[in-house]
Amino acid sequence: MAKHPKPSAEATAKVEIRRITPAEAEKMLERNEVNRNMRRKLVAAYRADMENGRWQFTAEPIQFSRTGRLLNGQHRLAALAGSTGVKFLDFVVASGLTDASQTLMDQGTGRTITDALSLYHGGHVKNLMVCAGVARWLTLMPEINSSLTINDLRSRKVTAAEAMIVFEERAEDIQEAAANALQLRPHLMGSPTSHAYTWYQMAEVDKDKAAEFFHGITSMSFGVGRDPRKAAVRRLQALARDEATTSDTGFMSMSVLSRCWNDWRRGIEVDSYNIRSRMGVVAPVKLI
Repeated sequence: MAKHPKPSAEATAKVEIRRITPAEAEKMLERNEVNRNMRRKLVAAYRADMENGRWQFTAEPIQFSRTGRLLNGQHRLAALAGSTGVKFLDFVVASGLTDASQTLMDQGTGRTITDALSLYHGGHVKNLMVCAGVARWLTLMPEINSSLTINDLRSRKVTAAEAMIVFEERAEDIQEAAANALQLRPHLMGSPTSHAYTWYQMAEVDKDKAAEFFHGITSMSFGVGRDPRKAAVRRLQALARDEATTSDTGFMSMSVLSRCWNDWRRGIEVDSYNIRSRMGVVAPVKLI
């Protein structure tokens, strides 16, 4: 008679759904002896989702070894442990794994906001990447706000849950802004996402004027005089060519276009736009 193979230790690991309180999460973290460096931005983003009711049960387990070590889940537990107003959350907890199994965890490709948007909507969102980018910017910066700096935005991580809520609330307008911005590509160098975000914000102020503003750019019909849109196009072309500013180009594009919009609305003639100061990149300004 053929013998059945002996189950491996991994196959006999215990898996259960547990209701974990912040205090219990704190105790579990005491067993976090060897792990990756804690990513504080990720912990803060998870905590915000938990405190604002956006956290979803996904059945991704908190994992412990047979020696009691925490192998996986430190960011989720840290977020819960430091949360305010959260009584408990349900998690799958796996225990009895080998210590060595930790080296093979989280080997897959992480899902982005774009992935989440595509999966949730069954692939029916047009201009998906630009829409995801606009939803992310609207989460980071709900309105163009000169009090924010590029460093403020770098220190903040947007979760898929946050961006999904923003997209659901404004899906039609975001998709319209994305489609309009992509029509600018032959005429306006730079990030379609930053252009779509700016278009969205301008349309919130005056939809007809937003269309007129960008029509002048696409048709190059600036008329006589020093139309600020002409100066903005030159500045954005220079930004796109300057590889040193690549990481900040989107924020800088918003800064240029927001100033251009306000000057155009006021009828002010402009020769050029400088969006750098000794303090760094100048933030976008509030639209009028």
